[in-house]
Amino acid sequence: MVTVFKSFLRDNLMWLIVYPVICGFSIACFWLFKHFQDELGFTLIHLYGLHPLSIFLISIILAKRNSSGYWLIIFPILMGVGYMAVEYLTFNLANMITFNVMNSPEFLMIFVGAVIAVFGEAVGLLIRKVIKN
Repeated sequence: MVTVFKSFLRDNLMWLIVYPVICGFSIACFWLFKHFQDELGFTLIHLYGLHPLSIFLISIILAKRNSSGYWLIIFPILMGVGYMAVEYLTFNLANMITFNVMNSPEFLMIFVGAVIAVFGEAVGLLIRKVIKN
């Protein structure tokens, strides 16, 4: 089990690091370029464009490269947590700072990110099966 996990990390480490880098980029863009003044533009570009697309593509690539393993369950959850974290560390944090209130994270975002990742995994596994035959 441990050796399988180590080999998975060794083979796919770059793809596992890409999404956290994208999350950090989105959070930095929000705060550094004052996107909190343009919520609609940031939402369309980052939360409805960049993040779903990157989750989907990374899931396809990882599923195409690896057909089985615990990561098929763990990876979508991690992508969902990252998707929720971006929304929480941008809009909710700006709201908390502005109005001096405490907001809880939107846990539905985890489900949305996980569903996108599961669809990506399904497409990746399908591509792997078609190429194999």
